[in-house]
Amino acid sequence: MLDYAGTKAFYFKNGKKIWVKIFVAVLGASQKIFAWATLGEKTIHWIDGMTRMAENFGGISEVISMDNAKALVTKPGVIAELNLNIEAFGEFYNVIMDTCRPGHPQDKSLVELMVKLVTQRIIIPKLHTQKFFSLEELNDFLAKEIEKLNNLPFQGTNTSRNDLFELNEKQALRPLPNSAFSLLVGKEKSRVMTNYHVRYQGGRYSVPYQLRGEVVEVIADQTTLRIIHDNHVVAKHTLLELGDNYSTDEAHMPVEHLADMRNNSQSENVAWANDTGRDIASLVKFWYSTTVNPSSRAIGKRCLKLKTMVKKYGKDVVNEACAYAKNHDMQTPDGISLIISAQAHEDGFENLPAYNPAHQNVRGKAYYGGRYEA
Repeated sequence: MLDYAGTKAFYFKNGKKIWVKIFVAVLGASQKIFAWATLGEKTIHWIDGMTRMAENFGGISEVISMDNAKALVTKPGVIAELNLNIEAFGEFYNVIMDTCRPGHPQDKSLVELMVKLVTQRIIIPKLHTQKFFSLEELNDFLAKEIEKLNNLPFQGTNTSRNDLFELNEKQALRPLPNSAFSLLVGKEKSRVMTNYHVRYQGGRYSVPYQLRGEVVEVIADQTTLRIIHDNHVVAKHTLLELGDNYSTDEAHMPVEHLADMRNNSQSENVAWANDTGRDIASLVKFWYSTTVNPSSRAIGKRCLKLKTMVKKYGKDVVNEACAYAKNHDMQTPDGISLIISAQAHEDGFENLPAYNPAHQNVRGKAYYGGRYEA
């Protein structure tokens, strides 16, 4: 059960009092208490308290009972409509987030009693009489005082809250996830576009291409975006930074699009050129220097044609053709192809005419038997 104490505590910063709220949680069987000071009572503070509560207990109960605070619910009722992050917290930890009936605080009477106990035993007599100079310092002190309370035997017995917790309740708690819960910042429905991406705040995020046209749920936390279809996470992306447009997972692409993307990849084409020869690499780098788009389809098509020539004529021949093309300003795939044809006709590159700045072609259009376009 969860609640906030009505009585605030404070610490000093630059000579001024900074007032804080005290989050209180209690386990039902052992009545073991947890308390934590937060800067407010907003959703983020409730979640901070619940997360630290779970870490302190070393597990989490099957049901978490709470009231109908606006930070927790969007619409009170017998089964309340929960705040987005409170609902997500329950799903993340696999627990039921249950609220008391509106106007029936007795539904969580145990935590009401523990709030009163913490207020009377710790907040008023100790937190208000000590001087703290940071929230961390206040919480360190609070944790030690709560532990003393948990170790105090119940009246008329030799058994404490911690004794009962270790004996029975600790083993009944559900284990915690390996990672921490992240606050959600957005949740919406979206229809997958024909390019198998969904829109979210100006960005485009890919899903498996088979989902084109389907309606999916997009959920974003502070760093990550998840896309859900039929209750299954079908895609996960790091949120795009401002100015970025697309996040595309290659595993989501159809085979033909994946091949096309790789054909147009500057990094892959430059790597291939570097492995193939110095003059080929020089030409490919020159082509990419003329564009700001590292995925240029036009340059990709040039590189694809160059790869075809290497397969057909061998890298040595194409390298020499690229070197000749550089000196004769014929640095297009058609130019390279013409040079290779000409050297074959003349029995070698050494028999081609030397560079002549007055001419843009090796011998002129007529020499090549037809029209030549640079």
